This record gives sequence, C-alpha cells and structure tokens, in this order.
Amino acid sequence: FTTFVNAAKIVVNKTKLVKFVIMGDGPLKDDVKKLISTNNLENNILMIGEKTDAINYVNACDISVLCSFGEGFSNTILESMFLKKPVIATNVGGNVDLIGNTNKFGYLVSNGSHTEVANKILFLKDKPEIRIEIGKSAKKKITVLCDLKSYIRKYEEIFIKTLK
Repeated sequence: FTTFVNAAKIVVNKTKLVKFVIMGDGPLKDDVKKLISTNNLENNILMIGEKTDAINYVNACDISVLCSFGEGFSNTILESMFLKKPVIATNVGGNVDLIGNTNKFGYLVSNGSHTEVANKILFLKDKPEIRIEIGKSAKKKITVLCDLKSYIRKYEEIFIKTLK
C-alpha cells in the first residue's frame, strides 16, 4: 500500500480531480489509514473496506491498480480485465501471464516503483480512448482465457498424456 499511496500523492500533486479507492480489509488497515493521513490524502483516497458487491465498485472506476509484492493468478486483475478496466500492476508472480508485456491489455511496472505507477495513472487519466481500447482488448483476452470449454479440453489433454 505504500507504493499505491505514494503514487496517489504524485498524481494528486499534479491534479486534484482524482479519487482513489482502496477496497478490502486486513491487519494493515490502521497503518494504511495513518499513511493516507500523513500524506494529507484523506479527500482523495477512500478506504471502503470489504465489499460483497466488489464488482460494482471496480466497474465504477476508470483504472484498476494492483501494487502487490507477490501474486499468483490474480482475481483482481481477472475481474478488472473482464470489466474492461485497464490494469496497472507490479511485475510480480503471474501478473505478466495475464497482462503481458505489450501494453495491449494493461501495464506492468517495477515492483515498488510509485513513480512508474503514478506516471501510468496520469497517462491513462487523460486518454479515455486508450483506456477504452485496452479495456476491450483485455476483456477479449480474459473471455478466451477463461472459456470453460477450453479449460475442459486442456484438462482432457493432460489426462490423456498421463494415461499414455
């Protein structure tokens, strides 16, 4: 969250007309609130806690950002891409498998680089046509990747290979 808050501070210093949303809950909640307060970002970063209807909140956003230090196969990225949201994520774990390195489906940034995150947010903020194009491409990719028939076919191939 330090990377995210520091990126938000850079963005807010360039334009006050932005809002950031942190969804979820956990043991770092108080530390994150303190970091937001220390950086005078209470009017720009909203901590909304755990939500059962998270999809509605993601859908209301223009950009999805994930600044984790480790990931497997991120549900957050999958859901954001399915909802046609451009994703900015740290280049860790399986994020590259979902987003790739082409910038066609979103952007990967160096782990811990709040400057890179801020620069990508500022770039996308003023380019709705690029956000829309990335969103459409991302949804197509996820729709193909998560196709049930394709999953079943791949499992069948694995089983057939193990039986030989």
